[in-house]
Amino acid sequence: MHSGKTPAPWHRYLEEAVAPRQRAIAAGQYPAQLLSDLGRLGALGDPTQDPAEWERQRFLLIEAVAALSLSAAFVVWCHTATMAYLAAGANPALRQALLPQLAAGEVAGATGLSNAMKFYAGLEPLRLQATPTRTGWRICGRLPAVSNLTRDGWMAVVAAISPEQRLLALIPTAAASVKVQERRPFVALNGTATYAVTFEGVEVPREWVVHECADAVVKAIRPAFVWTQSAMAFGAAEDLIGRLGRMADRWCGWEDFEWPGWGTVAEAMRVLRDATWELGRKDPLDPSPAHWQQVLTTRARAAWHLLDLARHAMVGLGAGGYCAGSYGATRLLEAYFLSVVTPSLKHLALELHRLRQAAEPARAPVATGLMRPAAAKWAREISGAPGR
Repeated sequence: MHSGKTPAPWHRYLEEAVAPRQRAIAAGQYPAQLLSDLGRLGALGDPTQDPAEWERQRFLLIEAVAALSLSAAFVVWCHTATMAYLAAGANPALRQALLPQLAAGEVAGATGLSNAMKFYAGLEPLRLQATPTRTGWRICGRLPAVSNLTRDGWMAVVAAISPEQRLLALIPTAAASVKVQERRPFVALNGTATYAVTFEGVEVPREWVVHECADAVVKAIRPAFVWTQSAMAFGAAEDLIGRLGRMADRWCGWEDFEWPGWGTVAEAMRVLRDATWELGRKDPLDPSPAHWQQVLTTRARAAWHLLDLARHAMVGLGAGGYCAGSYGATRLLEAYFLSVVTPSLKHLALELHRLRQAAEPARAPVATGLMRPAAAKWAREISGAPGR
């Protein structure tokens, strides 16, 4: 499924170091050496040199890891997302001090921007508040889920200064008054070091502030934030398609009893992957509304198609796939993760509905219920499967 070329050095490392640990990572073991090993191989790169090309290489890396383990791929996504925030910020001293450590995998980068992304979509208020102090800011509040959070790592957060202004900061996990509580058990992806984090008046010096206008940074990084998430779906899909192909060879006629057949979904996923890669080949950081709409649409369709492929695999594996920790159960639960992680399919449908309404002003009155009829239709359309 690769439109881009996978760099051989780290691809071989993944096969030798990650593939044998698939079950352990899926069972909840955090891949502690992954980031330092990738850093040693130069796979994490430098987003300040050529940001667009760095995002393309980031996409390929995440995709390759996801073909082996979605948990490990999400760890890489979180870490590289933190690097992207830092590169897009307005604090050169922090960037020069911390970015080389992140690029080397010496410290882990955790992303706590789920709440912020929902805030900018109008889905929920910011959970963190920042009060000015003599040396910087004091942050209070609680984030229910921050992933790839290690003891010596740094987490990215957005906090409200006022109704009109928000800041983006990187805060070390070890900072005073930071309290963490592990989020377990999830049904899957327990090996992603995900914690609820409470900020009990955390003193944040100006040196830790990436930008005092978070809105500008989020707008800049948002297209690639979503675009690179699609790479997780495509990597997992590549693995599923291979497994389904081997199963189909043994079960002749299986395709006749499914609609749409897994082969149809696999081909749709391949076409979608090529279209998604083309968006990034042009410019993964394109801030235009048209590009944003395309990125949201491909991300949503990738999540739906992955669910279909995982469902087909679960059925094809039979009773063996119904066992906890089995390949089928793991891939199915991973697929559901990509439908609920920010931006979730509900979130994507809402954003796409708003973009559509902005281009085509609503002519019908608002209906009662959870969605307008037009919004429900749009949600079906983005899935790429009629009548879902």
